[in-house]
This record gives sequence, structure tokens and C-alpha cells, in this order.
Amino acid sequence: MDSTVIYLFLGVILLFNIVFMVVFMKNKAKKPVAAQPVGQPRFEQQEAAADEEAKTQALGSNQPQNQPVQEPVEEKTEVLSIANLTPQEKAMLGKEADETMILGAAEPTPVVHQKVLRSVIYQSNGTEEVYKWDEAEVLVIGRDPQQCDLTITTDKFIGRTHALVYQKHSRYYLVDLDSKNGTYIDNLALKGQQEISLDEAFKLGQTEIVVK
Repeated sequence: MDSTVIYLFLGVILLFNIVFMVVFMKNKAKKPVAAQPVGQPRFEQQEAAADEEAKTQALGSNQPQNQPVQEPVEEKTEVLSIANLTPQEKAMLGKEADETMILGAAEPTPVVHQKVLRSVIYQSNGTEEVYKWDEAEVLVIGRDPQQCDLTITTDKFIGRTHALVYQKHSRYYLVDLDSKNGTYIDNLALKGQQEISLDEAFKLGQTEIVVK
């Protein structure tokens, strides 16, 4: 009889605990949740909350009273003066910066190339021919009138583009253009190029040529 009462008492306590837990959980579930405004995007809500927080911080911040207003410091602008330029910087400008060009002043005369013509003399069908050559240009000699400056068609042993002559630093050079019959100076075959003198004869095919 005594054990039955004890078991009954323990059962009542356990049932009471279960009921208490169920009621507590229901009350917690019914706790009101702040509703979000309908139709307002989440990022706009976040921006509004951030703005409100910024206003609250600004209003609640402790700013010192009667603080003297600091006047803005005027920055000095450095004026670029031509007189301050170095000689190297003035040279980069292309003229002396301190000088002013006078209106109507004569400009320097551009250097004009002085054309120097040389006489290229050769024999064609027993007749002496003279070709005037501007030594500032390269003189190509051969049988092809489309590719050569001096065309010699009477000598079939001369190649289409046989040789060339050019001047550099007042010195004259003869170049063989891989001709089949070769280019000769004093009966010696020319290989590549060789310096020649004015009035010195050289031979292409069976034609002797002199530059004067």
C-alpha cells in the first residue's frame, strides 16, 4: 500500500513537469515577431536602418561646445615660369624660352641639297655615250629599262640588272649584282663590292665604263 502511494506521487510530479514544459513552449512560440513592411525590398530596409543609425549617432555624439572654427588654409599655387626652367628643359621646348621672336625677322634659310652630276662614259656600237648621274642617287646599270637607271641594250653579255654604283662620304663604290658574266676591274673579277676612283675604268660584259 505504501509503495503504491509513492509511485502515484512520482507520476503526478512527472505529469506536472510535462504540462509545464508544454505550456512554456507554446507561450514562447506565440511571442510576436516584428513584421516587415510589405513590398519593401530587403536592401532598402537595410539602407533605411543604416541612415537612421547614422542620424542617431550624429545626434547623440558629444561635440565640444564653443570650439573655434578653423579657417581653411589657402594653398599657394606654384606658378610655372619659363625663367625657372633648366637649359635642358628649354632645349626640349625647341627654342630659347627667354627670347621672343620678332615679327618680320628673317627665318633661317633651309639647306638645299647641291646636286652633283657625274658623267658615266661607255661605248655603244662604236659610239661614245655619256650618261649624267646624280651622285646622291644609286646608279643601277643593266639591260632592263624598267629596273635600271643606265640601260645598255647593245651588249648581250650584260645582265638585266648587272651592277650598281653609289657614293658615300665622297667615296665611290661598285657592286656586282650576282651577274652571270661578272664585273671586272683591271681584268680582276669583282666579288661583292669594291671602292673605285673617278676615271677608273670597269667592265660589264664587253662594255668598258668610266665615271668622271
